[in-house]
Parts: sequence; C-alpha cells; structure tokens
Amino acid sequence: MSAKGGPLKLAAAKICTHNGDREKKLSDQTALTIAGIGIAIAVPATFMFANWVRKNVDHGEARFDSSGKLISDKEKYDDD
Repeated sequence: MSAKGGPLKLAAAKICTHNGDREKKLSDQTALTIAGIGIAIAVPATFMFANWVRKNVDHGEARFDSSGKLISDKEKYDDD
C-alpha cells in the first residue's frame, strides 16, 4: 500500500461519486439550508413578538399600599 491510500482510497472515491450518494448529499444540504433559513427567521420573529406583547398586553401588575394590602382596580371601574 502506498502512503496516499492506494486502492482503498480509489474505491472510496468511486463510492462517493455514485449517483445515489450525490442525491443524498444534495438532500442533506437542502435540509440544512432550510433549517438554517427557518432559524434565521424564527429568532428575530420571536423577539419581535415578545416586544409586541410587552408593549401591548396588559399584564395586570399588582399594586400594594403601605400596609401591604392589595389595591384593587375594581373600585376605580365600579362607578357605572
């Protein structure tokens, strides 16, 4: 055997250039490309949605008086 791999390397090169392997590599690459694009879109979209929720959704933050009792907003809105 030679230092460069000899017949074993040649056999591996023939297997790798087989049409079925080339199609598989293409589909793997396509799958990774689609996954990368999905991640590239999903991460900024998640932060955009989180910022929208933070600005536009009432979180119902509780308020307390000096004695620690909950101040209810119902008293404000019961004037109907």
